[in-house]
Amino acid sequence: MLGIKNAQSKNLNNNMDNAITSFKYFQWGMAAANVPIYGLYEPVLDKFLIVLDSLKHAELLKYLLSSRYHIFICRLDLASNFKSINVDNSCCHYWSFVDKDRTLQLVLNLSNTDPVIVKELCASSSTKIWDVDKERQWIMFCRYVLQHVIDYQNSQFEKASSIINQILKFDEFDNLISYDTRQKILSVLYFGNDIDDAEYQLRTLLGTTKQELLF
Repeated sequence: MLGIKNAQSKNLNNNMDNAITSFKYFQWGMAAANVPIYGLYEPVLDKFLIVLDSLKHAELLKYLLSSRYHIFICRLDLASNFKSINVDNSCCHYWSFVDKDRTLQLVLNLSNTDPVIVKELCASSSTKIWDVDKERQWIMFCRYVLQHVIDYQNSQFEKASSIINQILKFDEFDNLISYDTRQKILSVLYFGNDIDDAEYQLRTLLGTTKQELLF
């Protein structure tokens, strides 16, 4: 309990001046009540790198980050102390969960995207002095792209599946990107780690007429 209280106090102080909250792609990661909340947990650092409300995005991010981290997708909102701690993206990097060593032994396969059910959150045991804000900013940027380009495309393709819409509202789909461009965008996210460079590459891929999807 003492560790949790100390971490909570640290979180409150950190929230007041945490630069991550002013990052242009920052999202709190919390959703409406009764919506599942997931965290991407990195075991070497013993901390959550991002909190989000989409399992689909959690799975995509797990693979996009697989060349750098062995990420575990965790279900956070079922933890007994989740509501009292109120973990979000301003402070999730201070947190871990109890009984993690035994729990993670069951899901060591990288291809396993089944969420690990977190029973109780606890303060991270990491004592390494390493600023993870840059890494977390990159992950938030990737999530933003998934939301504003990949998700948008999927929703538009669903609309286009209607023959009536294709005939009567064909102009709605002029800004769809090609499958090849979509794959190149995901490739930028997989191999990249610099946001400015990635933004430049994405602008080039999207062209002037489609940049409004993202920027």
